[in-house]
Amino acid sequence: MNEKLYNKCKSKGLKFTHVAEVGVYLPETSNILNFIRDGIKSTLVEADPEYVTKIKEYFDAYTNIILYPFAVWDKNGFINLNKANSSSFVDELESSPAIIKDKFISNDNNKISVEARLLIKLMTGQLISYL
Repeated sequence: MNEKLYNKCKSKGLKFTHVAEVGVYLPETSNILNFIRDGIKSTLVEADPEYVTKIKEYFDAYTNIILYPFAVWDKNGFINLNKANSSSFVDELESSPAIIKDKFISNDNNKISVEARLLIKLMTGQLISYL
């Protein structure tokens, strides 16, 4: 969890009515976890079905969450996602922190096909919530 971001926003007196995180990974490590706990409307986007299940379970009692179980990409459809824990990335990318810093090597055993949607659809509220 990124408490530094939360604390910095709080110390500056910033107030939010809606926060979002794309690529949540594990719910307890969410960068907006404290905002969620404060009851601020929160949009979470996570493509990996394994983590979507964990997010649903973890935030079951929260009514301020909107969860989208897909990847954000430059077109609607399906993409291959390289599962690299918190650094998962779209297979079409030539570079990512997982490749550069973690020396991640992609293979068929660590790829899954996931739904992808355009970011603009998310930003304009044209998608339905799943949680």
